[in-house]
Amino acid sequence: MKIIIDSDPGIDDVVAIILAIKSRKFDIMGITTVEGNCSLDNAIKNTFKVLDLVDSNHIPVYKGSGKALNNRNVDATEVHGANGIGGVDIKESKRKCEKESAIDFLIKTVNENPGEVTIVAMGPLTNIAYCIMQDNNFVKNVKKLVIMGGAENGGNVTKFAEFNFYKDPEAADIVFKSGFREVIMIGLDVTTKLPLSKPLEQLLKNINNEVSTFIYDISRIGAKFDREVLGKEGFILNDPLTIAYLLDENVIRIKNAYVKIEKTGDKIGKSIVEIADEQSESNCKVAHEVDLKKFYNILFSNLFPDKKNEITMAIGKIKGTI
Repeated sequence: MKIIIDSDPGIDDVVAIILAIKSRKFDIMGITTVEGNCSLDNAIKNTFKVLDLVDSNHIPVYKGSGKALNNRNVDATEVHGANGIGGVDIKESKRKCEKESAIDFLIKTVNENPGEVTIVAMGPLTNIAYCIMQDNNFVKNVKKLVIMGGAENGGNVTKFAEFNFYKDPEAADIVFKSGFREVIMIGLDVTTKLPLSKPLEQLLKNINNEVSTFIYDISRIGAKFDREVLGKEGFILNDPLTIAYLLDENVIRIKNAYVKIEKTGDKIGKSIVEIADEQSESNCKVAHEVDLKKFYNILFSNLFPDKKNEITMAIGKIKGTI
């Protein structure tokens, strides 16, 4: 499967990128960066750090948008740390971004491979919106757009809005109005059910290799925030669910919907989800249930394929299934 990852790494973005690489199921044509969880410069640095970590420096990286469409200046550093990866400092890569911009790369790659490229958008939708505005063929040539963003109910940055849509509501509005052939919105209604809980933290410590230690270390700030502020059992693994879905669509249940985005007022960034029936119009499919244990199995068995017994034991301690 040909994919492009559009990302703002970000702790959970990092885990998602590692999952995509470690699964060996994707032709990752490139990673495009966008400002979101952290500054664009840190998003780029973090991307290269991860590619160095998992020996994947063949994957090209492209510099994307450093500002939201309306220059909205918000970030998520209180969750992800000042550098976006929990304040963890690892050796900086010597690599640089490709000369081609993220926007030009996305447009060119999609149009040269019509109906073949799936875009996985894990951050604000700024880059995707620019592609739509700059090229009339882009939308019709994308095979599938998988978005981590939004929510049918509630938010995580305000009581109404999820962060990615709150950061750039204009971009989200453009994307949902554009007419992609298939859009999958994987939002907080399902992702917030996926904490890196105590048994899974212990699993990472027990595995004790370079990747498991890195994931554990970068998630400390996010775990503290999600436990103490949001009342969750651990750091929420939002973005990896996009990749898990592409590996096994049965990990979530989806329903047809029409999504609109609030662009102004106290509900700015809110995704208004109207469930569609056979007679009504829809512009996407929205995830509404997730199989918890299936997700954790997809994640950890791909990250650490030689640790199946340990993974099975840790997942067995997780409460609930769907």
